[in-house]
Formats: sequence, structure tokens, C-alpha cells
Amino acid sequence: EQYRNFKLPIFCDEYLSELRTHLSEETVISYKTGISGFHRFLQNENIPFLKLSRRNCVHWMEWMFEKEYAASTRLQRIVTVKGYLNWIVDRKIHFFNVNDLLRSDDLPQLDDLLPRPLPHAIDDEIQKRLRESTDVYHKGALLLRYTGVRLGDLERILANPIRKDDKGRTFLHVPP
Repeated sequence: EQYRNFKLPIFCDEYLSELRTHLSEETVISYKTGISGFHRFLQNENIPFLKLSRRNCVHWMEWMFEKEYAASTRLQRIVTVKGYLNWIVDRKIHFFNVNDLLRSDDLPQLDDLLPRPLPHAIDDEIQKRLRESTDVYHKGALLLRYTGVRLGDLERILANPIRKDDKGRTFLHVPP
């Protein structure tokens, strides 16, 4: 109920309107979510926005960590709020030392984890079904699986991508 009645400052609407001139509506909604969460946190903690301090920002980041926000979500929220605060300073709405409030070393490190591989039995069954299929998209999926070619490159492959070089070696041609 408290979130439904939550009202962002008028300058936030101006910021989001400006973002709409060069970002997709989906991206603007993501920005609004991050900024709204920040303002709600400040309101719940009785922190006046215009009196924002480094200590308040650290408290917000600790709160996100304690609430078990994923590192990627915390990163996105910090970057979003930092951009918002910079916009406020650029428009002379208020002065903040943004680089002191939110520092580059505040950004959480993201794990460079690869997805876990499928269990062998499942992978074998998927490959079997793809091989047996006559659907061209299934053949494309199989090509992705066997070669590691990227999806964007697969989209650019011609109907007959098999070529021979001047020495007679066969290769798969992927257009630039």
C-alpha cells in the first residue's frame, strides 16, 4: 500500500522524460524502478533527499546486500542512481559531490561464471532430437551446439554457406 501511494520528486519525472528521448521504454522503466527504490529507502529511513550523505549511500548499499539483491542488480541500481544524481547536479537542481556519494569501488564485482552444463543424458537426448528433426531452426541449434558459432553469426549465414578455398579445403563461410 505504501508503494502504491509513493510519489517521486517532480524532477525525477523530468529525468525519465529526458531518458525517453534516447532509450527504450523498457530501459526507462528499469531506471524508474531503481530510482524509486532508492527514494523509498530514503523515505523509510527518514533521510531527506537533499541532505544525502556518503554514510546514507553506504547504508543503502548495505541494505541492498542484506536484502540479498543479486550483485548484478546492486550494480545496476548504483549506476542508475549515480547517473540520476549527476543529472540533478548538471541541471543545477541541487549540488551533490556524486563521486564521493557513490564511488567506483562501491560497485560489486560480478562473478564470471559460465552456465552449468546440461547433464550428459539430457544433452544427448536434445542432440538426438535435433538431429532427427527436419526443421531448419533445429538444424541451426545443432550447428550452434557443435561449432560454438554465435547466434548473431548464425543469423547471417547464407542458405549455402559451404565454401572451398584455393587449396580445395572446405569451410563454413560466415559473412561479416
